[in-house]
Amino acid sequence: MTGEAGEFVARRLSSGIPFYFLPTGKFRSLRLSLFFLRDLRPESVTETALLPEVLIRGSRRHPDLRAVHRRLDELYGADLAVNVQKHGEAESVGWHLDLPEERYLQGGEGLTGQALDFLAEMVLEPYMEEGRLSARYVDQEKVNLARRQQALINEKGRYSLLRCIEAMFAGEPYALSKWGRPEDLPGIDAERLSASFRELLASAPRVLIGVGQGPVDRIEAELERRLERLRPEALKPLEGTRAAEPRGGQPRVVTEEQPVAQGKLVLGFRTGVQIGDPDYDPLVVANGVLGGFSHSKLFRNVREKASLAYYAYSFLDASKGVAFIQAGIEPPDYHRALQIVLEQVEAVKRGEVSDEELETTKLRLFNQLRESTDSPDALIHQALEETLWGIRRSLPERLEAIARVGREDLVRAFQRVELDTIYYLTATGQKEALGLA
Repeated sequence: MTGEAGEFVARRLSSGIPFYFLPTGKFRSLRLSLFFLRDLRPESVTETALLPEVLIRGSRRHPDLRAVHRRLDELYGADLAVNVQKHGEAESVGWHLDLPEERYLQGGEGLTGQALDFLAEMVLEPYMEEGRLSARYVDQEKVNLARRQQALINEKGRYSLLRCIEAMFAGEPYALSKWGRPEDLPGIDAERLSASFRELLASAPRVLIGVGQGPVDRIEAELERRLERLRPEALKPLEGTRAAEPRGGQPRVVTEEQPVAQGKLVLGFRTGVQIGDPDYDPLVVANGVLGGFSHSKLFRNVREKASLAYYAYSFLDASKGVAFIQAGIEPPDYHRALQIVLEQVEAVKRGEVSDEELETTKLRLFNQLRESTDSPDALIHQALEETLWGIRRSLPERLEAIARVGREDLVRAFQRVELDTIYYLTATGQKEALGLA
């Protein structure tokens, strides 16, 4: 893994926790992320969604958000955030600390150590009442999480994608949303969430990833002193997430009606190709030709030539070996739009890709890869994914892999792709009119 300014240095703290750090002069701040990994499971997915939001409400010495923010202000405007990310059939709980490099601050000596003290306190010593997380904070964050879950239903594009995934992987962990399940919230209280927190600290694999000016030895030494209480749990590659192999047979069709003005079409494909597969890079290029950019087939033929879609694009989730196409269309245009979308898929499978399409796609992918090195967030995300998959590739290696993809490689990879599910969210009363009832 690498940024253009250099490569990530791999270390292991004396406590056994893996630590990856990219020393670079590109940024005048230090970004450090601590990730805990969990399997994606129905019985814990909602607790995992709720837990970081409660933990960041306060710590033993800073018991509420006002005190937390006051301390961050004292640390020269440092920022501390939490999030949950889905990685195939696993998920991560991430703590992200951003602070200015102390060398640029008058009187900033020792800032890194002080900020890491604060991070360690927030992670290891959350605000407790009678030995458990605050019931008041838990109840408040349950309300906030319920609102976010409801907001997903109101975001019809994202909602349609989640519904397509639920249909494709019904009964499997990948069908779960990182936001959890609304029906779980009433059963979660402070006692149960405290047990989930203790389990996370006791057994969840964890990794530290940082980007900054370093030097790495100094950052490592600072971490050693603050996080020695974190017990090591080996971070294993995501061997448990199997690629979604084609299942054969006809694609399932799922149609739903709601009072919407614009229909949402989602096509879910099984690719059988995950990160590390020899066909991974050819599939990335094939996706770019199909629907990754504004010059791609979907955009040009569905949106611009046929004027049938407000948007039309495709993307991959290589952690599971799946691909999706999404398009916003007028309800009566369903059949015509679907036909043209599928024609573009078959055209890529047949290798009907012009030299201009292939070369333009590669140039756009090169730009994406290079631009990702301008963002500490993107660098850390890439490093985490590669760590989870047990893969290490430098930026030049990634660029070279894309450059080597020829039309025959692209066709070979895309012929492994099989349409699994067609999901369509349409206006109330349209299913019968479209012959989908």
